[in-house]
Amino acid sequence: MCMAGSLFAQELSIKVDERGKSGYVNAAGVEVVPCKYDVTYPFENGFGMVMKGDKYGLVDKDGNEVVPLKWSEIKYDAKNNLYFVKAGNKYGLLKANGEELVKAQYSYISAFNCYGKALVAAGGKLTASTQQKGKSFLLAAKYGVLNVDGSLAIPVKYKGLYEFATPVATNTVGAGTQARLRTYYIGDTLTTDCQYVGFDSKGWTSLNAGLLDGQGNILLKPKMAQYLFLPHNGIARYYTYVKKFKNFEVGYINVQTQNKKAVLNTSSDKTDFSESTDYMDEIAAYAKNGVWNFIDRNLATVKSGYKSLSKGTNCGLWCGWTSDGKCEFFDKEGKPLLEGTNYTRVIFPTSKESIDKQYIAVKNQEKWGLIDRDNKVYIPFEYEQMSGCYYGWVPVKKDGKWGMQSVKNEVVVPAKFDDISIPHKQNASALYVQKADKLWYVYNLSKAQTMGRGYKTTGVFVDDIAWARTSDMQVKNNDVYRSLSPDANINVENFGFIIDNEGRELITEPMPISCIGEIREVVLKKGKRALTQNETKNLLLKLSVGNRHYALDSKIEEANWDY
Repeated sequence: MCMAGSLFAQELSIKVDERGKSGYVNAAGVEVVPCKYDVTYPFENGFGMVMKGDKYGLVDKDGNEVVPLKWSEIKYDAKNNLYFVKAGNKYGLLKANGEELVKAQYSYISAFNCYGKALVAAGGKLTASTQQKGKSFLLAAKYGVLNVDGSLAIPVKYKGLYEFATPVATNTVGAGTQARLRTYYIGDTLTTDCQYVGFDSKGWTSLNAGLLDGQGNILLKPKMAQYLFLPHNGIARYYTYVKKFKNFEVGYINVQTQNKKAVLNTSSDKTDFSESTDYMDEIAAYAKNGVWNFIDRNLATVKSGYKSLSKGTNCGLWCGWTSDGKCEFFDKEGKPLLEGTNYTRVIFPTSKESIDKQYIAVKNQEKWGLIDRDNKVYIPFEYEQMSGCYYGWVPVKKDGKWGMQSVKNEVVVPAKFDDISIPHKQNASALYVQKADKLWYVYNLSKAQTMGRGYKTTGVFVDDIAWARTSDMQVKNNDVYRSLSPDANINVENFGFIIDNEGRELITEPMPISCIGEIREVVLKKGKRALTQNETKNLLLKLSVGNRHYALDSKIEEANWDY
């Protein structure tokens, strides 16, 4: 438990007298809270939780009952300095000083998420799930959203409450987020800031849901759209099935004015949502009869006639290809950029890092180069292929070989490899390069050379440590490795060796990739040195301890002993 409060309170210890009653004594052994409780708990936040009969309360360091013993449950939320309390089957909240914040009137209050939002429910019947073993939910409950200050962001009156948390069409310009249908199990919490939330009175499907803002105001009534996307800049994209024509109507709704405009109908009753985009500030795009058009915030078409387009969400730029294959660029407000250029290909930065946002990889008739939105050249047009910008570095291909250049046109990795990985942080110490044998090698950037042996598959370097798997790696078929495998079925692809940024194998036994974080911590504590055979064995036993089981009359082999 997280210990807080005054130094004196921290020094209080639990005492149990000869009658079995419990209280607290100070460091000198003096009883400062009388032994009159059935159970006492360690002090936390300056208070000790005490129980008498089946009721809980809180006492301070002087023995004052600052929260009366009337609660059937009390839980401290250290992050938000609040107490969750339960009376019978109703939940409420107390402030840090024990004062009531939210009356115990709800059938469920979830933990607060990182945005200070909690799911709150009224009514409903506690029901065991038939889909998730060991979980339960409140059947027919009504839901709302609670702020961490105790106020209701969304009133508790909706059987259907849907966060916008389902990403769709992630590999197309139509990427967006839809309202998510989910069963709220006891123990679940919210995952978004709830700026917008879908709702209805049924709760069994998010289709045709209405739209609430973060203050609980109804922006759109249910059934205005079948599929509703998370609004951007106050405008939501929608898809609605048209039964008569067996296709979808696609359009946009201004969630404040409720002005609605259909822009196209799909060609079939199936869609991957790639025919339209969300708004990026002032404009969005849609494809009608194979031609892309742009629509402004007044839902008026302002640009048209493009055969394809690219959307640079992270840099706030668009590119539309004209019928003759030329790129036309404009910003998120629709203002033209790079006018008079003759570029035919473009790669916008996929990284959200500020260092990358200004750079655009483009191709003229023959070669690729790197420019900014003012058409200033940073990497000259001499490459046959180029990727986007990653933390100020750009993968480039020249004479059939890959290398890496900086945005200052400095050589990071010479272009002499069959392939190259992208960096995953600024000033990375190592990358992977692929040689003619189709294996991946560690390329140490400070030493400017490949190091170690080649691997078939590799993981990302974090703190100069990664996993890597050779094509001939074998995993022992024993209790330890079976317990580290899903359903006890050993799959080599779930394991790898542990390497550093100089290609040294720090752990030469296969380790579970799913535990790479915990493994990395151990290696870092060892000073990034190679683990001994016993250290490796003990680490494997530690990682598998929760999944290994032995019959009481069985013999545990020495290989499973933890030294």
